[in-house]
Amino acid sequence: MAGELRGIARREAIMAPMIELSETLVTCASGVACDPRGLPGPRQVSLLLERDWREVGFEMRQQLPWTLRRANLLVAGIELPIYSYEP
Repeated sequence: MAGELRGIARREAIMAPMIELSETLVTCASGVACDPRGLPGPRQVSLLLERDWREVGFEMRQQLPWTLRRANLLVAGIELPIYSYEP
């Protein structure tokens, strides 16, 4: 099964609320167009798996807007590798 893009969002400033978009330009060079984190660097675009966000809502016993997570792209139908961080 191929992945599916379910949502796109960006912010106008680093701590500003997320704005949902119906379409935008996303490039390797600058991330999501007009997003302040889209400059070349380690945090150009952030992904949120729809399945994982639904699980968070289930555990909290409420549905939460996916933009609360402050991710740029909401995706379904893909698996991402699990990384562990050890300082």
